Amino acid sequence: MAVSKTEIANMALDHAGKELIEDLATENSSNARICRRHYDRVRRGLLERHHWRFAKHRELLIERDEDVSPEWTYSFTYPANVLMIRYIEPSTGLIDWTNMPEFELVGGPSTSGDTDIVRILTDEAPPAYAVFTRNVENTALFPELFVQAFALALAVVVYGSKVRDKAGKDQLMKDATLAYDAATAADSQNALRRRRWTPGPIAARA
Repeated sequence: MAVSKTEIANMALDHAGKELIEDLATENSSNARICRRHYDRVRRGLLERHHWRFAKHRELLIERDEDVSPEWTYSFTYPANVLMIRYIEPSTGLIDWTNMPEFELVGGPSTSGDTDIVRILTDEAPPAYAVFTRNVENTALFPELFVQAFALALAVVVYGSKVRDKAGKDQLMKDATLAYDAATAADSQNALRRRRWTPGPIAARA
């Protein structure tokens, strides 16, 4: 069942032993403001830490018509809604994890006239694909275990660094670590199960 941003914030506040809020987007209480201040930063950090299946995306890279630095052969446009590029998939389509294409992200002016643009430099010839973690904001896409890990990670921040209850803060950090480990383990196991699954034989009709 999908949860809202406000529900995630309230889960965090509940873990931190603080008063719940009515609306994360509009409420002006101190608890709403601190959750609003840190919500996106914690979400992005959690997405970056693991290559989550729900945030994984593969996209054909568009080659740019520009001079490339001596270290690289090709320049590609940086895809939209990218949080972190995990790897460049070889143009052959054959993935060798021991010898993946190297790449570099470059920002600023380009020789094609753009004044400030991020692009990908690599020696991998077109067609090349980027596999990356999307900057997923839609809470309806969050798996349940990710929601739990997110709420606890946010709770650690909401709890504060200046509290006197060090034991409580330590326990909250431990719970957040356990929730993250459980979420990433389930995510990795599901990915492994999907890679290993092959259709069984279809019984012939008499």
